[in-house]
Amino acid sequence: MSAAPFRDRVVQHLVGCVLERLFERRLIHETYANRVGKGTHKAIARCQEFVREGGFFLKLDIVKYFPSIDHEILLAELARVVRPGAFFELLRTIVASGSGVGFRVENPGSGYGVRGTGFGER
Repeated sequence: MSAAPFRDRVVQHLVGCVLERLFERRLIHETYANRVGKGTHKAIARCQEFVREGGFFLKLDIVKYFPSIDHEILLAELARVVRPGAFFELLRTIVASGSGVGFRVENPGSGYGVRGTGFGER
């Protein structure tokens, strides 16, 4: 495993900035990772609110989740938001550089995680 070349990291950062602008309003409120004004501390505080409310929750880990996403489905969803053109073709190239279809779920043992009524539902 090694870090991507500098040029690739710059492109990845720019792609992330564009996608953030396109998808920010579509994300549920309880999405905290890699979002401006969110982060780990706010996620923990929100989880504590959910725990105080009661209910059920589950802890699980989907092994190699991101590499397992079906590329055709991902590209179809991106095409609903991203206009055809050079940027979409760049996304297609990035997606094609990974691999994988299908996933497995592992039980880590103890129960923590999302509440049973649907994490993020109001």
